[in-house]
Amino acid sequence: MRGKVTQRAVEKTAISKAWVIEKLVENVERAMQAEPVRRKTGDGEEEVPGEFVYNGSVANKALELLGKELGMFIDRKEVGGPNEFDRMSDEELRAFLEEPIESAVRSATGHSKQKH
Repeated sequence: MRGKVTQRAVEKTAISKAWVIEKLVENVERAMQAEPVRRKTGDGEEEVPGEFVYNGSVANKALELLGKELGMFIDRKEVGGPNEFDRMSDEELRAFLEEPIESAVRSATGHSKQKH
């Protein structure tokens, strides 16, 4: 249900991935003074001569979102406590690392782990 509502909202507002990326790039350029300040006039927009505004937080956020979309960043999570893995043998470490993979395979194939 939520997916259909979101899809309808996207269609109704004509928002696309390309449009969002385009607007993020535009924000970066403006925030980093690459774009002049514009003001609305009765018949459109005009540049304000000599007016440039730097807004680093806007530029950083837009760059972060663009980087995430392009897969440039990896979210890392700390697993285990300090020195927890130092106490494990190679076999214990291997089993610890393989368990999430085995669990994902079981979920994907619909098989549950059977112990003998």
